[in-house]
Amino acid sequence: PLAIMTVATSEAARRRLLDKARRSWRLWQAIGRRRDKRKQPAQRRAKRKPPVLNPAPPAPTSPVAQRPPECKKHPRRKGCRDPPPPAPEQADPGLPWVQRRGGPAKKLGRVAGYFKREAMLFKAMDRAIAAAAPGATPNVLDIGANHGIFAIFAALRGARVAAVEAQAALASLVKVSALANGVDVEVYHNAVLDVPAVVEIAELGAANDFNEGGTASLGAARMASEGGEEVMMAQVRTASVDLVASEVFGADATIDFLKIDVEGVEIPALRSSLELLGRGGVRDASVEFGPAKRWAESEQHGVAGANPAAAVDVLHKIDAAGYDAYLTWGRFCVPPLNATGELADEAFARECQLELVK
Repeated sequence: PLAIMTVATSEAARRRLLDKARRSWRLWQAIGRRRDKRKQPAQRRAKRKPPVLNPAPPAPTSPVAQRPPECKKHPRRKGCRDPPPPAPEQADPGLPWVQRRGGPAKKLGRVAGYFKREAMLFKAMDRAIAAAAPGATPNVLDIGANHGIFAIFAALRGARVAAVEAQAALASLVKVSALANGVDVEVYHNAVLDVPAVVEIAELGAANDFNEGGTASLGAARMASEGGEEVMMAQVRTASVDLVASEVFGADATIDFLKIDVEGVEIPALRSSLELLGRGGVRDASVEFGPAKRWAESEQHGVAGANPAAAVDVLHKIDAAGYDAYLTWGRFCVPPLNATGELADEAFARECQLELVK
């Protein structure tokens, strides 16, 4: 340790190295004491209890008594470990109630992948709610609610939540799930676009096993299962983000977290929120962004203004409103526009999250 300390140049570095050397020395002392304790004679150890002449046989219900004799030598062998603790009779009331379809409520089923994939989104929402002013109720707007898991989590965190879902079956599911979890979520059955219209969407419902139970795009027919027949198409009215925010939270209210996940029509959805963003009405936002081939599919099905050029125009307007924008995926983060003012390559290559911070 002394030879190492001579290399350090600052007093803080010397202190850190000295603390490290002391910890190492204490560790070696502890190891030495353990060795000495093992070498102590038997008479210095704790006195053993006198043997019982007629010991009682172990209870037949004891898990230790039922183990084979070799478990004493190999306690980690299969069949020798302690039995798992019994499952709790009632789930934690602070968490959403999720039950696997057709089975017991011990697994998350299809939505398990959703929790893992969207973990960063849940953490960002939780930070935004925690950063709200003391005593104020945070506002969360969920555009593209799907099963409603995100909206229910936000409501359980104490936020006032509005959820918009284009599929009628999923919108009804969000309402029922909110009642089952004892929270209040305002649900709207609308598609989100920047123009008022009546559009078509595939009604996949909540029991679809092909794509986690309901991922559908406007105007695009999807299969009910791999190799199956096309599902029924339904008509739905459109609404803008500005309209929903003003109807639910008020014209001058601030949204603490805005989530948009609309499967290829995020550019029109962002255009429909420019008035809200222009007055600084959103603190944090997370938008599922790209890939660009999904925008091309949306335009083929009649959604206008979903292309890279429209995305660049929207991003410039968002920047003019005073928001910092980032494209994130995993642990990576890049600006959405490159040095030449064009859309970043990541928006063409993969599905990203567009993070907006005021």
